[in-house]
Amino acid sequence: MDFVGPILEILKCIGPPLCKCIEYQRKREEYKQNLKRILEELKSQKEEIETRLKLECAVGKITKNEVKHWLENVEMSIHDAENVEQTFKNGKCLSRIHQAKLVEKQIQRVQEYLQKGNSFNIFNTLVTDVPPDADTILPTTPLTLDLVKVQNGIANALNQSLSDIEDQKIRAGKLLRFDISKVPTLKETAELVVKQCAGLPLAIVTVASSLKGEEDIREWRNALSELTNKVRSIKVRDDEVFVRLKFSFDRLKDEKIQRCFLYCALYPEDDDIPKTELVDYWNAEGLLEKMDNLQATEDKGHVMIKKLINNCLLLESIDVDNRSCVKLHDVVRDMVLRYITSESPLFMVKAGLKLEELPSGQHWKENLEKVSLMDNSISEIPSSMSPKCPILSTLFLQDNPLKSIPESFFLQMHGLMILNLSRTYIESLPNSIFELTSLTALLLKACFQLKRIPSLAKLQALEILDLGLTAINEVPTGMEMLTNLTNLDLYSTELHKIPAGIFAKLCRLQKLVVHWGLETERVAVEEAAKLKNLDSVKAQFRNLQDFNCYVKSLNSHGGPNEYQLFLYPGDEETIFQVDWVNVNKEVIIVDCDICGREEKDSIILPKDVEVLSVAYLQNLIVLLNLSESTPPDQYSHLKGVRIYSCPKVKKLFSSKLLLELKNLEWIDVSDCDEMEELITIDDDDDDDDNEERSQKEFLLPKLKKLSIWSMPELKNICSSNGVMVCDSLQEIEIRRCPQLKRLPLYLPVDEKGQPSPPPALQKIDVTRGWWEALEWDHLHPDAKTLLLPFCEFV
Repeated sequence: MDFVGPILEILKCIGPPLCKCIEYQRKREEYKQNLKRILEELKSQKEEIETRLKLECAVGKITKNEVKHWLENVEMSIHDAENVEQTFKNGKCLSRIHQAKLVEKQIQRVQEYLQKGNSFNIFNTLVTDVPPDADTILPTTPLTLDLVKVQNGIANALNQSLSDIEDQKIRAGKLLRFDISKVPTLKETAELVVKQCAGLPLAIVTVASSLKGEEDIREWRNALSELTNKVRSIKVRDDEVFVRLKFSFDRLKDEKIQRCFLYCALYPEDDDIPKTELVDYWNAEGLLEKMDNLQATEDKGHVMIKKLINNCLLLESIDVDNRSCVKLHDVVRDMVLRYITSESPLFMVKAGLKLEELPSGQHWKENLEKVSLMDNSISEIPSSMSPKCPILSTLFLQDNPLKSIPESFFLQMHGLMILNLSRTYIESLPNSIFELTSLTALLLKACFQLKRIPSLAKLQALEILDLGLTAINEVPTGMEMLTNLTNLDLYSTELHKIPAGIFAKLCRLQKLVVHWGLETERVAVEEAAKLKNLDSVKAQFRNLQDFNCYVKSLNSHGGPNEYQLFLYPGDEETIFQVDWVNVNKEVIIVDCDICGREEKDSIILPKDVEVLSVAYLQNLIVLLNLSESTPPDQYSHLKGVRIYSCPKVKKLFSSKLLLELKNLEWIDVSDCDEMEELITIDDDDDDDDNEERSQKEFLLPKLKKLSIWSMPELKNICSSNGVMVCDSLQEIEIRRCPQLKRLPLYLPVDEKGQPSPPPALQKIDVTRGWWEALEWDHLHPDAKTLLLPFCEFV
C-alpha cells in the first residue's frame, strides 16, 4: 500500500481532532458533490429572486439594501466556490485534505446564503415602495400594513400556526405566547401595541418577546404608554424601527444584561460571535458574578445569552469552525450604534471597514468607554498619538497588520480593562501597557512575530492572559505574581522551558493551554497537575516521561472537567487551534516510539479518559493492555477509540478487555496494515475447553458507530464463531477490507423465533461488491435480506 504522505506534513492537519483529518481524506468526493448540489440551489434561488425583482421594480418598487447586499455577496460566494471546485483534483494526501477543508467551508458559507435567501420569503421583503421623502428609505419591511400577513410571517418565524384562528386580536395574543382570549381586558391594549409597531415584523417580534407571558393589564398599559411616547417624538420612518427596538432593549431592565448585549455591537456587521468568547469578555469586565469554577461562570453567561436570544435581540448561528455563536441582526446593530452608544455609554465602532489608518485624535473623545477597530488594515499608529480616554475599558485592535505601537499610546488609558492585539504583526510591546494596573485581559493570540514580553509584575489584576502561538522563548518575568489569573494560554512551540515555582502560585487558574518544551522542569509539570481549581486543560507534551508524570499526578489528585492531552514530539503550531467537538476528555498520541508491551515504554492514561486517538505509531503492538497492575475500571469511561496507521498492531481488543469497555460508543480503525482481528478471544478463555461451543457473544451495549477503512489483512471483526451484541448500534462503515467476509451482527429474535435487525440500526455504509461477497452461514438464513434495507452503497 502506498504510504499516505510524509508524516510531518500530515501532522499539521491533526490539530483539529484527528477524526476530522481522516474524515476529510475519506469523504472528499462527498464534500465535492455536496458543494456542487447546494451551489446549484443557490444559483437557482438567485435567479428566482432576480426575476421577482424585475417584476416588482417594473411597477415602481425599489430593491431593498439588504437584498442588494445579499445578491452581491452571493455573486462573490458563487465565484469563490467555483474556484475551489476547480482546484479539487488528485494530488498528495495533504493537498487533498486541504482541498476538502476548503470545500467544507464553502459549503457552510453557501448554506448561510441559502438560509438568508429563504428568509426573504417569510415577510416577502425583497422590495419597498418609493417613500414620500426621497431621503428616507425603509430598510426592513413594506410601508403598508397588512396585519394578517404580518402575523402569519411572525408565526412562521416563531414556529407557530395561526391557520385555525381568524380573530386578529386572538392571533396577536398567541404571538405574545399566551391565549389572549382568556384575558379579555388585554385585547384592545395588545392590538394597540401591535399597531404602534407599524406593521414592522422585526419590531413586532422584538416587542412581543419583551412582553411575552405578561398578563397584568397595568404592565401592558405602561408598555403602550412608553412605546407611544417614544414613537411620537420621531417623524422619520426609518427611525421608527429603531425606537421600537430601543423599547425592547429598555425593557431588559437589568443594567448588566444590557451592557452584555451592547458588547455584541463591537463586532463587524453580520459577524459570528463565539459564545465562549463573549462570556470571557463579560467576565473580564466584571459583568458576571464571580464564581468558584469555570463551568459555573460559563453557565451564568449562557443564561444571559439565552435571555437575549429569547428577546429577539440576538440570533443564534454557527461559524466555519462549527462553534456555537450569536450574531446581531444588522438593524438591531444599527439601533445600538445610533441610539444607545452614541452618547452614554459612548462607543467608537469601526470594525471590519477596511480602514488603513487609525481614526484621528478628534474621534477619541474623553468619555469613550469602548473602542473597536478590529478586522481592518491599520498598519501603524502615529508616534505622537496619546488619546486621553481615562474611562476607556475595552480596546479591540485584533486582526490588523499592525507592526508597532508607540510608547505614548496607552499613557492616558488608565482605566483600560480589556486589550486585544491578537493576530497583529507586532514584534514588541510598549512598556506603557505594563503600567495598566486595571487590565484584566491581555490577548496576544497568534502574534507570530512577538518574541519577548516585558515584566508582568504590575498587572496583578489580570484574569486572562493569552500568549498562544506567539514566538516567545521564555516565560515572562513576574508571571508568578499574577495570582488573580483564571485563564492562561502559554502554547508556544518556541517555549522550551517552563521553570518550577510558577504554577504553584497561580492557584486560581481555571483554564490552561500549554506547550511543555523539551527542557521543562518535571516539578513544573507536577505543579500544573495539582492545581485544584483547574477546569479545562489543553496540553502538548514532547516526551513520554513528561506525559506520564503529568497523568500520574492527575490520577492521584483528581483532574479537570475537560482536557485534551497531546503527546507528539513535533512542533507544528496548528495543533490547538480548534476547540473540542463533543468531547470532554481526550488523549491524542502521534508519531511516538511506543511499543505498548513493556511498562517502560507504555503510556499511562488518565483514569477517566473518554476518547483515545493514536496515529503513526510505527512500533505499537498493543493499544490497550490489561495486567495485574492495571487499576480497576481503568477503561470504564472510554467512549471512543480511534487508531490510524499503526502497521504492527494485529489485534485491537481482547475479550477480557472488552468487558471493561462497557461505555464504548464508537470505534474508528483505518490503515493498520497487519491488523487481522478487531476483537480476539484470550488464550485462557473458559469456553476454549468446549469444542462444540455455541456462538461467542461479544457485548458492546453502548456502541453506536463502527468504522473500518483500508485494512488489507483484516479477516474478522471478532472471532470466527463470534457475534457482536450491540443494541445501540446505529451506523456501520466498512471500506477497502478485501479479506473480511463476515458481518458478525447479533440479530435478536422474537417469541416466534423470527430475527430482527439490531433495534437502533440506521445505516450500513459499504460497497455493493463487498456486500454481495459476504458469507452469512453464521447468521439466520434471512439475515442478508433483513439487513439490505439499511445499506447505502457507494
